[in-house]
Amino acid sequence: MNNKSKTVTCIYCRKEFEDKKNRKDRIRKCCSQLCARRLNLKSWNESILKTEQVGNKNPNWKCGISKDTYHYQKIARLRRPLHEKAMKKLHNAVKSGTKDKPNNCTLCDFKTDDKRMIHGHHEDYSKPLDVIWVCRKCHNKIHRKM
Repeated sequence: MNNKSKTVTCIYCRKEFEDKKNRKDRIRKCCSQLCARRLNLKSWNESILKTEQVGNKNPNWKCGISKDTYHYQKIARLRRPLHEKAMKKLHNAVKSGTKDKPNNCTLCDFKTDDKRMIHGHHEDYSKPLDVIWVCRKCHNKIHRKM
């Protein structure tokens, strides 16, 4: 055994190893880089779990679904089947020409040439063609009041 080396126990895997590095007051805590990485990952995970913003307490939480927007949208559609049917019926009626989509908002009289800027708001989903035509800002205001 070298006079500069010390026998130390790894704090991750509990194996004994010789610290051969020449450091003044520092002693290595882990036997390898792999153990050091695993220890850092373990402590990072523990610190994350101790914080308040885990799971549904995190403001970015989306019901446990991330990166898979198709799957998230599918679940959202399955949760509100009446809403989805009403939206589809209105879309098909506008597309076929049986329901006319105006160029202005009925609440604030916002006028536009692009009909995509006007949204149809359903007060009652059981009446799919009975809608209020509103702009995006008014539509958001209506939903915030609900």
